[in-house]
Amino acid sequence: MIFPARSLVLLSPLSPTRAQEVLQAALTQPRKWQDRLTMTGGGGFMGDVKDGRFNLRRDINYRNSFLPLLTGKIEPASDGGGSRISTRMTMHRAVKIFLCVWLFGVASIGVPLAIAAINGTLQPNQNSWMGIVIPCGMMCFGLALPHLGFWPEVKKAEKFMIETWGAETELPPDPNRAI
Repeated sequence: MIFPARSLVLLSPLSPTRAQEVLQAALTQPRKWQDRLTMTGGGGFMGDVKDGRFNLRRDINYRNSFLPLLTGKIEPASDGGGSRISTRMTMHRAVKIFLCVWLFGVASIGVPLAIAAINGTLQPNQNSWMGIVIPCGMMCFGLALPHLGFWPEVKKAEKFMIETWGAETELPPDPNRAI
């Protein structure tokens, strides 16, 4: 998968109304720009919670364009007790667009360059192999970097949600289980 994303379903013993209240209380207030200059505070989650839906992101003291944005909904559990919380974690749309432009640019310039290096049509010298290595390296970098910035933050978001709601993850149905 080019763009990392994670879906998560949690089951909480809290009622949907109470789960929404608890989440609202657990969120931090957005920091002022003066606080961002001194790099103080942060680390909590901030966002909007209303009408059983939420949009969250982590308030961090460093730059991470691949920070997951959490969207989800809180609804009554099917067994009648507690809540079922569906969450989707994705990167910001602008970051996805930038990655598409990056990968397209590398592919449109790098592939012809690599073909020319393989065919030997580049100026013959000892560094013609660089026409293959550099585009491949840039492509690998463009594919790996989003995952390196996204997945550690997903773990923090999952921990926050599980602890906030006292929830457990809903296991997907086992396809090998006999009915």
